[in-house]
Amino acid sequence: MELTKGIDGKYYKVVNGTWYNEDTPDIIIRKLENHRAMGSRIRFQWGDMKTGKDWGDINDVEGRIGRSNGQIKIPLLINKRTSMGGGGILTANIVLMKYSNKKEGGIIWIHPNYHK
Repeated sequence: MELTKGIDGKYYKVVNGTWYNEDTPDIIIRKLENHRAMGSRIRFQWGDMKTGKDWGDINDVEGRIGRSNGQIKIPLLINKRTSMGGGGILTANIVLMKYSNKKEGGIIWIHPNYHK
């Protein structure tokens, strides 16, 4: 994916109007965009992309994928359908993505060397 320079001087991968950190793997961007469009509820684990080690975060790791407003529209983690916003998703540090609802399925993406 091509890099685009933002007004902040940083480089991003821009897909469907969403601006992703330049270090975000293309496979993760495709999966995030797909699940943003579907409105899936996702659980994330953040960690070190080089080693696959999970940081063990337990707060602000689950929700739907939204997008911020403004010139640089980053992906957000929206807690509930009625929420008006959320925190930015650390797209370059996702080591595990899975459905938060067992009815929908299991793992969406996992780092090849994932460990806790």
